Amino acid sequence: MDNIGNDAARRLKAYENQVGVWLRSVKREPGKFVTCEPCPLPPDDYVELLTRAGRVTSAGGLQWMGDSVGRSATEPATIDLVNAALELITVSVKEALAKFDRINVCGRARIITGLRHAAENGTLHPDDLEAFRDWEANHG
Repeated sequence: MDNIGNDAARRLKAYENQVGVWLRSVKREPGKFVTCEPCPLPPDDYVELLTRAGRVTSAGGLQWMGDSVGRSATEPATIDLVNAALELITVSVKEALAKFDRINVCGRARIITGLRHAAENGTLHPDDLEAFRDWEANHG
């Protein structure tokens, strides 16, 4: 994040920490997906900050609807997205990270923060962890 400046990096980190606190407070029920509400709203310039940090190249295209990230380390997570034609698309972590620049802001924040939290707590399937680590190495 050095290329976006100290103030911008601090604001981006503060928001990601806020989402992390929110994720830890979400009540998860077995077999249920976590949904976006009431995901903390990102700062107005969140997409710009992510773009300047080299994490995204454009916004829009896919709406995040929910996921099972962190639910189980024994099963790969799935992520539900809706496209412009209102079709539900269920993808793997690897596929979602490949489409990351097309996912809405709240979805991006939820996916990355959820993956970080699950990786730290050992609740991420090994395939998902590998995909996330590869993505982080290139987009970090």
